[in-house]
Amino acid sequence: MLQLAAVFSDHMVLQREKNIVVFGIGEVGAIITVSIPERKLYASTTVKEDGSWRLQFPPQPAGTGLSLFAKDSHTEIHFQDVAIGEVWLAGGQSNMELTAGRVTDKFAEEIARDENPMIRYVKIPLGNDLHGPKDDLPGTDWMSLTEETAPSFSALAYFFAKEMYRETQVPVGI
Repeated sequence: MLQLAAVFSDHMVLQREKNIVVFGIGEVGAIITVSIPERKLYASTTVKEDGSWRLQFPPQPAGTGLSLFAKDSHTEIHFQDVAIGEVWLAGGQSNMELTAGRVTDKFAEEIARDENPMIRYVKIPLGNDLHGPKDDLPGTDWMSLTEETAPSFSALAYFFAKEMYRETQVPVGI
C-alpha cells in the first residue's frame, strides 16, 4: 500500500539548498524508509493513524544522476534520473496554457531542435474541487526537455526555464 505523492516520479527535480521533504501514504504503523543513496541520505518514519507519512533530508547542493528509493516491509519504489536544482512554480490561466507547440510560428527552429536533460517539466492536471485542499494530484509525471516533449511545455515556462538554466547552470524544474 506504500505510495508517494504523485509529484514524485522519474526525472523529478528536488529543490536545492532547502530541506527535501518526501511524503505519501501507507499502512498505519508501517515503517517507511526513504533513501537517496548517491548522497548517502537515509531516513525512516512511521505511518500515522490517518495513513500519511512525511520525512525530510537536509539541504543538498545541485546535482544529477540520483535515485530515490522508498520502501516498507512489502513494497519498494524506485525513481531514476532524479536531479536537485532550482524548482519554480509557473502559475496562471491562459498564459500558462499556451504551449511551446503553439508558438512555433516564431520559434519553430529553436523548439524543434531543443534538448536539455537539465530542464524538466511537470504539468499539474486541470480541474478544481471546492471541497478543500488535496493531499495529492494524480497524473503528474516529470519529463525532460527533448525535441519530442518541448511542444507540450507551457511556452512561458519553457523560455523561463531555458533562461534560468543559462544563468545558473544547475537543473531546473518547472
